[in-house]
Amino acid sequence: MSMKPVKWLLLAVANAIFFEFTCFVLVNGQLINATIPPYEFQKRRFFGDYDEKFGAWHIPNSHYRHKTKCFDVRYKFNSVGAKDGEFNGSRKSKSAILIGDSMAEGFGLSNEHSLDAAIEGLSGLNVMNFGTSGVFGTTQYSILYEKFNQQFEHKYLFILLTLSNDFLDDSDSFGRKVYASRYRPYRVPTDGVADDYTLSYLGRSELETYDMSIKDVLSGYFASYHFLKFVYKRIKWDTQNEVNDLLAAQPDGKLQVYNLRTMLSKAHANKVETMVIIAPSYEEVTLKKQNATTKMFKTILRNEFPSLQVIDPHQLFVEHDMPKKLFHSCDAHLSKAGVTVIARAISASLQ
Repeated sequence: MSMKPVKWLLLAVANAIFFEFTCFVLVNGQLINATIPPYEFQKRRFFGDYDEKFGAWHIPNSHYRHKTKCFDVRYKFNSVGAKDGEFNGSRKSKSAILIGDSMAEGFGLSNEHSLDAAIEGLSGLNVMNFGTSGVFGTTQYSILYEKFNQQFEHKYLFILLTLSNDFLDDSDSFGRKVYASRYRPYRVPTDGVADDYTLSYLGRSELETYDMSIKDVLSGYFASYHFLKFVYKRIKWDTQNEVNDLLAAQPDGKLQVYNLRTMLSKAHANKVETMVIIAPSYEEVTLKKQNATTKMFKTILRNEFPSLQVIDPHQLFVEHDMPKKLFHSCDAHLSKAGVTVIARAISASLQ
């Protein structure tokens, strides 16, 4: 009997072991800015397209260890899937809803260090965190608020805008090109009706499930999976940047105004005070000036919603002793220190 098949098998196994060892050194040794396997049995992502109305969300009553080059934290999600403790129904006058993307959710921050917890500690409010990662824009903000605003009584609504990506997150044209494999809602202009939009769902026709998959196992225990994901994202990001330049060149903000007006009308009907917070951008803080898109949308907010309270912590970040410390060292999300600055600005506006 020929030994060649056995030799080829042994060679393949040896190469696989060597590749995994090399990836272990690169990933666990933090020589590249990749996620790190937690060596725990869990889903490969802490978010997924789980909600039939707004898509990206979290698995209820779950937890997740998120480990990267600059943080190693655990998230906990309550019975409705929010990254927060249970919403046990405190008095309306002492409650608030926080809505936004990963900046509001607290990407890279444990529950006790996220924005909702920081506001609670300074103001005494019970802040319910409905922020989520997963490419979440103002269209999804408005759908989420429509789903939950009657379910949980609140006096305040905090809407955290991340203008560096909200226009792309809301763009159905961009979604068709980059997120065709996702289950995502978009609002597209209604034919013949000015400033009106029709809700449609593009990409996958079915939601993700909570079931574990082989990818989840690979993510949990193999550094090679994280290395390959790092390489894939770098390649995809280079392609995505080309699309960004095409689609984000002339944002007009009309869809974002429509989504905000939808949320504000519901809040007003329930006598809820609304505040819009503009999340500082790492690039803008580093350059010490806001870009044309941010300035444009701030003007739109003033013109379209003259009575709306808008908080822009940009200058507070610029004037901070160590502005770069307000963001994670390995990505552009807010650090615990950055969250604290924003929470102070929000709490001061409530007094």
